[in-house]
Amino acid sequence: MTPAALTLTLTQIETADHEAGHAVVAHLLGQGPRAVLIEDNLNGDHTGQTQSEYIPSENEVADLRMRLAVAVAGFLSHVKSVAGRHLDETVVFCGEQPWETLYVYLVSQDATPPVLTLRGADSSRTVSVSAAAPTELCNDRRDIIHFTCSLQGHGFNVCDEGARSLVETAATLDRPEVWGVVEAVSRALRDSTPTHLRRLEGDALKGLLKGLPTPARGGWTWLR
Repeated sequence: MTPAALTLTLTQIETADHEAGHAVVAHLLGQGPRAVLIEDNLNGDHTGQTQSEYIPSENEVADLRMRLAVAVAGFLSHVKSVAGRHLDETVVFCGEQPWETLYVYLVSQDATPPVLTLRGADSSRTVSVSAAAPTELCNDRRDIIHFTCSLQGHGFNVCDEGARSLVETAATLDRPEVWGVVEAVSRALRDSTPTHLRRLEGDALKGLLKGLPTPARGGWTWLR
């Protein structure tokens, strides 16, 4: 009997990993994240926010693709968080994924959520995670819709752009040196005080991000 797919929730560690993913990808793309926050809610769930400084360039299409990558990074990190804790090891996305179906789901609450498959980075064990996202992630959904629709205004296909962003961002987060920093940012955020509203910013955040590869070494040629 095939095990049921894991589901995304809003635990403290999942929320911290989600926001850390936004921050790390923003840094990789030169957007200088200023602060990462998570807040404890009365119902036991957690909400998060990443504050970044958007620095526009002369290439509007590249800017839109960059901001789309930052927008999807939180969700993809959330999925990796759930799968990694279940297998108790670092995980990577398996080669074949329903990326276009996932994009359609992320921008339409009426669509059926696909199931993503991940495997242990050092083993052959696999785990399935349902892409069904908590409604609290609506800010990400709004950003994804905005950036892909803006790309459509430049003559690009929204599904193609959404799927490509998911593929490239997932591959970047799967890089050991990148995911290691996501985990370090998440851990530092969860250890920060006060406990009801945790905030990581300034030199503490910059110190964790400075070891990341630069965008030029990141291989994100699709941004151009």
